[in-house]
Amino acid sequence: MNKHLFAGTLQRLFVCVVVICILGIIILGTYSCTVVSKTVFQQIEKTALLQMQNASEKMEALVARIENMVDDIESNKDCFSGSEKNEVTKVETMLAKVLYDNSIGACFLFTSDGREYTYNPDRIHVDTIQLKMQYGHNPDAISRLRWYNGDDKDYVYRYTNYYIVRANISESDAAYTTLFFFVRKEAIDNIMKGMENNNNLTLIMNEGKVLAVNNHEEFKEGSAITFDMLVLLYETETGIFDFQKYSDRYITAHYQVPGSSFKFLTIYKTWEFYKDGYGIILAMLILVLIFVVLILWVYSLMRKRFIKPMQELMHHMDRNLTEDEFTISGGKEIEMLVSHYNKMRSEISKSVEALKVQEEQKRRAEVDALRYQIKPHFLYNTLSNIKILAMTNGQSEISEAISRLTKMYRYLLSGKTNYVKVSEEIDFIENYIAIMSTRYNNRLNTFFLVDDDVKDYIVPNFLLQPVVENAIIHGLSKRLNKRTECLLRIKIKRENDMLAIEVFDSGEGMPDSVVTEIMSMLKTDERKFGVGLYNTIARLKHWYNEEYFFEVESEEQHFTRVTIKIPIEIEQK
Repeated sequence: MNKHLFAGTLQRLFVCVVVICILGIIILGTYSCTVVSKTVFQQIEKTALLQMQNASEKMEALVARIENMVDDIESNKDCFSGSEKNEVTKVETMLAKVLYDNSIGACFLFTSDGREYTYNPDRIHVDTIQLKMQYGHNPDAISRLRWYNGDDKDYVYRYTNYYIVRANISESDAAYTTLFFFVRKEAIDNIMKGMENNNNLTLIMNEGKVLAVNNHEEFKEGSAITFDMLVLLYETETGIFDFQKYSDRYITAHYQVPGSSFKFLTIYKTWEFYKDGYGIILAMLILVLIFVVLILWVYSLMRKRFIKPMQELMHHMDRNLTEDEFTISGGKEIEMLVSHYNKMRSEISKSVEALKVQEEQKRRAEVDALRYQIKPHFLYNTLSNIKILAMTNGQSEISEAISRLTKMYRYLLSGKTNYVKVSEEIDFIENYIAIMSTRYNNRLNTFFLVDDDVKDYIVPNFLLQPVVENAIIHGLSKRLNKRTECLLRIKIKRENDMLAIEVFDSGEGMPDSVVTEIMSMLKTDERKFGVGLYNTIARLKHWYNEEYFFEVESEEQHFTRVTIKIPIEIEQK
């Protein structure tokens, strides 16, 4: 359950991180789009106004030149303000001198007393009577220059290749002279078309009247631009103005020409005007989308390579650690984790099998113990009766053997714990060897070399008996049966902090292969030799772990030596 909880928590945590990252990118992208779009839109508006400013400067220069011409003519009004009517040549010479600008195609001068003077009249065909009738009435004292482009009744003027500019020159309080300049259209057209993105550029003047326009489609019936709109734009300060016509929204940028009655304006649909800004916003949104998709792809990849394999590994661990080897595809880290997991699973399986073997061995030992169990007290009492019977019949050797056997059983039945003194273990071994020696007519020569200072040390009970029994049965019995005297030596002494025990016999010895099998039992729990040595090694492992020493040395037909070293203990555990 804890593993499932961990896996679920890990996945939820990872999902939270992914969601936070996506929300962060969306918020950051939205904020960036807002800031960037605002900056880009402002730059677009600034650029549009700057372009019109450049056109405005050129238009301002043209107006200034015409005003300078009017000033020059006014300064020479003495030429035509007199009463003489024969000074035409003098006035026309003055006009030719003053009208130096190539933008002026022709000029007509009408005095208050009806005199007429012209400059380059042959360039255009003008009916002067119609000119005075259509454009000469209602002199504007406020606006010095008044521009026309056709029918004064139509707010969109159209007139061949010239614009008409009227100027009034005061002769007296009640009289004035009227000037008509014919300004070439190409002079203003060059200004209109010299600006970038000039398709929608329009030049309007006072009262919202249009003087020049690049796109006449903007002023068709039903279009977004109306006369009222032009009047409103003319009266509005320079800047950006947005409005809605029908279902469409429009943006107009307008700029007042300083020192004149002119204003430039451009009109776009909103999406067209800001299309570069919209393109940047779209690119940023696509970039945000790419980042979101990238995060989702990374999440999918991480889930496939790490989270999902971890969950499957935990499910596998829950099912059974001892089942078949677990395999899964994933990242290198997951593969390494699975490799260590399989190694751990293998070790656990081996440990489980070892425990099963130990339990089986324990069960068999218990069965064997029950199978060979006898009534110790009954046997002890029986031996005592046989001893008395032997003494009665004068059988001293039999009586001695039975006496030693009785002492051994008394030792077995004394209730000693797992540890005894060295002296008690030696007494038990002496009785055992004495009984075994009677079997071979006392041809077994036994020597005990035990230091006095070790007799009170504590050792596991029955530690020496299996080793001594193995030496007599497997090492000496053949030679003893051949009536050959043999040596059995038991040496016990102290070596530093260890108690050293040595059992030596001059018997048949053992092959190296047998010695190797005996020594291999130190590393495994598998029994490869007799029960006695196997039990001795098992008891040493149990009581001393790795703090003991056990060694077997043997040479065939010569000897066998078993050496045991255990930590010195004085008080019984």
